[in-house]
Amino acid sequence: MRAHFKAWLEAFEGTTSKRSYFAAYTIVFLILFFAMSFSFLFAGKGFIWNVDGLEQQYVFFAYEGEWLRELLYNIFVARTGVVPVWSLEIGYGADVIMTLLPSLGDPLNLLSVLVPMEYADLALNASVPLHLYLAGLAFSGFCFYRAKDRFSVLVSSMVYVFSGYTLLAFSQIFMLYPLLLGPLVVWGIEKVLARESPLLFIGAMALCFLKSVTTAYAVCLLLVVYCLVRYAFLPERKHVGGFLKWLMKICGLILVAAMIGAVLFVPGVLTILGEGRLGLDRPEALLYPIGYYVKLVLGFGSLSDVGADCSYGFAAVALLAVFLLFGKGAAKTRGSSVAERRFLRVIFIVLTVFLCLPLIGKVFNGFAYPNNRWVWAYVLCVAYIVAAMLPDCLNMEKGRSAAAVKGSVAYAFVVAFVLFPFTTKEALFGVAMLLVLLVALAGTFCTLTGKKAAVLLSLLACVCFFYNGYGSQFVASGGNRVAGQVGLGRSHDVLVENNPTTLVSRTGDDSFWRYDSAEVVQYLNSNMVQRLKSPLFYDSYYNDLVDEYHTGLGLAASSINFMYAGLDSRTPLEALAGVKYFVTPDESDDLIPPLFDTTVFEGEAEGSIFRVSQTDSYLPLVFTYDKVIDRTVYDELDPSRKQQALLQGAVVESSSSPLEDANLVFTEERLGFKLESLDGTPIVAGGGKEDETGFSYDGERFTVYRADTRIVLDVQVPPDVDAYVAIAGLSYRDLLPSERLTGSERAETPLYRKQQLAFQDIVYGVGTVDAKVRLSLAGVEKTIWNPTNASHLYGGKDEWLVNMGYSNEPRQRIELIFQDPGVYSFDDLQVLAQPVDCYESQIQQLKDAGADKVADVRFDGSTLSCRVSIENDPRLVYFMVPFSKGWTAQVDGRPAELLQANVAFMGIELGEGVHEVVLHYETPGLKAGVVLTALCIVVCAVAMLARRRLFSSHTKRHMDLSATDKGAQQ
Repeated sequence: MRAHFKAWLEAFEGTTSKRSYFAAYTIVFLILFFAMSFSFLFAGKGFIWNVDGLEQQYVFFAYEGEWLRELLYNIFVARTGVVPVWSLEIGYGADVIMTLLPSLGDPLNLLSVLVPMEYADLALNASVPLHLYLAGLAFSGFCFYRAKDRFSVLVSSMVYVFSGYTLLAFSQIFMLYPLLLGPLVVWGIEKVLARESPLLFIGAMALCFLKSVTTAYAVCLLLVVYCLVRYAFLPERKHVGGFLKWLMKICGLILVAAMIGAVLFVPGVLTILGEGRLGLDRPEALLYPIGYYVKLVLGFGSLSDVGADCSYGFAAVALLAVFLLFGKGAAKTRGSSVAERRFLRVIFIVLTVFLCLPLIGKVFNGFAYPNNRWVWAYVLCVAYIVAAMLPDCLNMEKGRSAAAVKGSVAYAFVVAFVLFPFTTKEALFGVAMLLVLLVALAGTFCTLTGKKAAVLLSLLACVCFFYNGYGSQFVASGGNRVAGQVGLGRSHDVLVENNPTTLVSRTGDDSFWRYDSAEVVQYLNSNMVQRLKSPLFYDSYYNDLVDEYHTGLGLAASSINFMYAGLDSRTPLEALAGVKYFVTPDESDDLIPPLFDTTVFEGEAEGSIFRVSQTDSYLPLVFTYDKVIDRTVYDELDPSRKQQALLQGAVVESSSSPLEDANLVFTEERLGFKLESLDGTPIVAGGGKEDETGFSYDGERFTVYRADTRIVLDVQVPPDVDAYVAIAGLSYRDLLPSERLTGSERAETPLYRKQQLAFQDIVYGVGTVDAKVRLSLAGVEKTIWNPTNASHLYGGKDEWLVNMGYSNEPRQRIELIFQDPGVYSFDDLQVLAQPVDCYESQIQQLKDAGADKVADVRFDGSTLSCRVSIENDPRLVYFMVPFSKGWTAQVDGRPAELLQANVAFMGIELGEGVHEVVLHYETPGLKAGVVLTALCIVVCAVAMLARRRLFSSHTKRHMDLSATDKGAQQ
C-alpha cells in the first residue's frame, strides 16, 4: 500500500498534466463526499431539510423546471410568446420571477428544465455534489494561477469544500453557490491586477449580480476590503493617483458586470427596497454574547454553527497552516512569498475581526440585523492559507515547528481546560487530530511521503467524524440531524402524493377557488407543486402590502412578514380569499369555519382520514363593491372590526371616491372574564404564588419562571359564535438563569450554585428572542408566535386576533400557556364572541352582485381580463390579486387608474355601461434589466471584436516590418 501510494504521489507531482490533477481531484473528492454524507445516505435521507429545504428550495427548483418548460412551449410550440410572469398558485398570487429568484439566479439550476417535477428531488440532491465539485475546481484553478504546488492545491481545495460552511448542504442548498463564485471573483481580480484580460472578473461578478442582491452586495463589500489590503502589498510604488486610477478601473468592471446581471438584479433591488421589514428598529450591541465567541474558538478546529448564520470550521491541517503563518521565519517560507505571507496575515486578521463585531455583520446584511452569511469568504481565506503554507507544514522538522507547536498546545489547552464547561466532543476530537498531525509532521520518524499520507488521512478522519451522525454537530446540538431530512426522492410524495390538502384536487372543480386547512400539517408553498391555489406562502421576496394586510388583521398565522400559513378559519378572510374547500382531520369540527357546511368527501393521507368541506359562501376572483371605506377610518378599527368591515365596503386609499361610504355595523360582543390560576385561585395584582404556580403578576405583567406555565381566563362563551382572543401590545423579555429562581428557591440555593448561575448569566447570550403563547379552549389549541426585535424574524408585530373556533355549545375557561420563562405583558387582552349569521348574507350579496356584473374572467399568466356591466350607480370592481406596481389597467382600450383596495389588493372604479377591463402585469424593472443586459453584451462583444482586430492588425504590421528589415539586411 505504501509503495503504491508513493508511486502515485511521485507520478502525480511529477507532471503538469491537467488531466492527472483532474483525475486525482475527482477520486479524493468522491471519497470525502461519501464520508461526509454516509450517515444520511445510509438512512435513506438526502440533503433536503424538511423545513426550508422542502418548502422553499425543492419547491422553487421543481417549479422553475415547470415554468421553464411552459415558457419554452409558449415560444416554440404554441408560438404565442407569452411569458407567464404572474401565478395565482403562489400565495394570493405573486410574481413568478421574483419568487423563484433564489433558484433562478443559479445557472446550474437551469437543469431543472430537464427533470419532471416528480424527480426534481433527486436532481436537487445531485446539485449538492455538483456545486461542491465545481467550487473545488474553481479554487484549484485560482491556486494554480498563484503558482501553488499540486499537492497543496489538492489538500487545500478539500479543506475549502468540506469546511463547516458546507453544513449548509443539509439545510440551505442554494447558499452553497457562493463557494463557487468566491474563487472565480478573486481569481478574476488577480488577473486584473496583473493587467491581464478582465473577462473572468466580469463574468464572475455578473454571476453574483444574477444570483441575488444580497450576494452581489456582500461580494462588493468584500472586494473593497480585499483590494485595499492587496493594493498595499503590490510591488509598484504607491500613490493616491495610482490607487484612484486602479479603483476606477475595478469599479468600471463591476458596473459592466452589474449591467450584464441587470436582467435579474434590477427587479431584485426594486423588490427588496419595497419590503418594510428592512427598516424595523432593532437593538444595537457592540459585541456578540460571550457564547458566540466561545463557539467561534471551539468551532475553528471542528465544525460549528456559531450563531448569526455563521457556519464554519476546518480540518486540523488548517490550524497548523494558520499557526505557521504567524510564526517567525517568513524568509524561509516555501509555499509563498514574503509579501504574500504578510498579505495573508493582514487579510486573515481583518476577516477574523469582522466575524467578532455585530456592526460588521449588520453592514454585510444591508443594515438589517447582524448576519455572517458572508463567512464563505473567511473559509476561502483559510483554505488559501493552507495552499500557501502546506509546504512549510510538511517541512517543520528543520526548525520551523516552533509556531505550530506553541499554537497547537495553546489551542488544545484553551479547548480542553479554559473552555471545558462548553467543550464539545467535536472540539476535543479536533484537538486530538491537531496534536496527532503535529507529531506526524514535526517528527523525524515520517518520510515526506508519510507526512503527505498523514495529511490526507487526517482530512478523511475529520470529515468522517464531524459530518456523520455518530459524532457530528447534529448530535452535539441535541438531536440527530438525519431525522430532520426528507427521504431521498420523497419530496414530491410528501408535498403532493401524501399531502392531505391534495385531496381537494379530487373535486374536479375547474372554476376559480382556493383551499385552506386546520389541524393539518401545513407545508408552505406546497400549493405551487400541487398546482393548486391556497393562501400559503414562504419566500424572502414578498409583497409588503400583503404583510400589511395581515398585520392589520392581527393574523397569527402570518406572524413572520414573508410567511403566510393560512387564514385561521376566520370566515370573512376565507371568503375574501376565495376559499371554497377546507381540509381537516375527520373528527375535527371546531376549526371548520361555520359556513363550510357540506362534506364533499373523505380520503386517506399519511395513514389518517381527512375531510374536505365545501362552502357556497366564497367570493370569485373578480366581484364588485357598491360602497367604500376610507383608509383612515379602516386603520382606526381593531382587527375584529376590520374583518367585519371588509365585507361591507372596499377599503380605498383616497376619500374622493364617487362610491357611497359604507355605513359600518359591528356585531361582536366583548366578554368579561376573570384571571385565575389552574386551581381556580383568582389572580390579582401582586398575586400569583410563584413557588406553586410558577409565575407572579404585578398588575401589568406576568413573570414566568417555568416553561409551559398556564393561567386561565374564566369566561362564558355563548353557543353559535366564533370565539376570539384579542391581544394588543404583546411584549416579552427573557429571564437570565439566575432570574428563573422563585423567591423560596433563591433563599434555599447555596452560594456556590448562585455563583454558577451568575457565570451562566454572563455566557447566556441572547436566549429566547421570540415569545410563544399557546391558547386552549375546549380542545382547540392555537399558538401566537411573537418574535421580538432581537430576532431575525421580527416583523414589527405585537397585535393578534386568534380564532378559537366555532361551536353550537357554550364554552368556558380559556387557558393561556406561556411556553418559555420570561416577562410577558399585554396592553390589552379581550375575549370576543362573534356571531356568524350576518356573514352569510354579506358574502352572498357581494357574490350575487359580482355574478350579475362580471363575466368572461380570463387569466393567461400575465393578463387578467373580464367584462363588467354597471347599471346606475358606480361600483368598484375588485380583483382578488395583490396590488403591485407591475400591474397596469385598461378599460375599453384606454389606460385606467388601478386602485389599491382592501390594503393589499386591486380595484377599478367604473361608471354605468358595459366595459372591457384588461389588467396586464410586467415584473417591475425586468424590461429595463433586459435592455441593460442586452446593451451591455452587445457593447462588450463589439469592444472585444475591435480589440481583436486591432491586435491582429498590430501583429500583421509588426510581421511586415520584421520582413522588411530582414530583406534590407539581406
